[in-house]
Amino acid sequence: MFSKPVITCLKRNKNDGVIDKFNGLIYDDFFSIKKLQKKIIFFYNNRNLIKAMGINGKKLAIKRNSKNNNIKKLNNLYLSLIKNSWYNIKECD
Repeated sequence: MFSKPVITCLKRNKNDGVIDKFNGLIYDDFFSIKKLQKKIIFFYNNRNLIKAMGINGKKLAIKRNSKNNNIKKLNNLYLSLIKNSWYNIKECD
């Protein structure tokens, strides 16, 4: 797995795995070349942060996508499906 920071454009603070200035940089206007340029220059002027943010991103990806975490998410999904189907059965009676 790679250890590289990212520069991404998000309109809203979405939980897509990028945390601004932790594992990458976020800007909010896809059509603004100036904002993208500022983020690239930031990395150019702060090269020491590239490695640190990359490592943070890798750790976060491993944590969020670990086997145990995915099992918990799947289990919660199954439980919610069972719960919802039980309520639907009771309403039909």
